[in-house]
Amino acid sequence: MLAALVIGSSITPSIAQESAVTYNVHIDFFYAFCCPSNLQITLDDQTGRIVAVTQIPDPYEVTLTYRTTTPTSFLTVTVVAKANIGSYYAGSVSGSRTIAVGSGGDYWTIVQLH
Repeated sequence: MLAALVIGSSITPSIAQESAVTYNVHIDFFYAFCCPSNLQITLDDQTGRIVAVTQIPDPYEVTLTYRTTTPTSFLTVTVVAKANIGSYYAGSVSGSRTIAVGSGGDYWTIVQLH
């Protein structure tokens, strides 16, 4: 019984040491020929798994936060939006950007919509 207690107490701290890494991706947008609206923004990790999603009505800077226990080397931001020219709907625009990241922290990127 004492051996099980000693082994159990030595395993628990190593599991508890696994700490989370936080990535804050600040996203801004570039668009030349239209005014985008209803933006759907996704953040994918290096395996292609969607790790954060948001929707915003207008193209203002937005921050997506991804928290994980396994650091990643890059993240991909994908944006899809409605394109408006004046008060007319002109189809959709999209863009994506892959950014290299380190072991957490803040990252800034601009996604060009076309």
